Amino acid sequence: MPAIIENTRSRTIYHTSYTHSISLTELEHVPKALICVGETGIIEWIEKDISDEGVGRVLADHGLQIEDVEVVKIDEGGIVPGLIDTHTVRLAYQG
Repeated sequence: MPAIIENTRSRTIYHTSYTHSISLTELEHVPKALICVGETGIIEWIEKDISDEGVGRVLADHGLQIEDVEVVKIDEGGIVPGLIDTHTVRLAYQG
């Protein structure tokens, strides 16, 4: 069983693409963004169009240093903020 590593830093910064709904009929896809998630799991801020080289500058703009946060880079896939998987598997409920 893999070890569970606890994040001891105050925020997690995801450097990835994300897709979110602007309205009931419109989606926005951002290929390179920084998403800052606080200790309670709530998104604190999102910055769009951030290159690898720009991460440190954006963190500094928000009063953060790279040493104070955990940066998670996701190259394949991305994040859909607010999406909650509510499906159930039929086999889970027998009878």
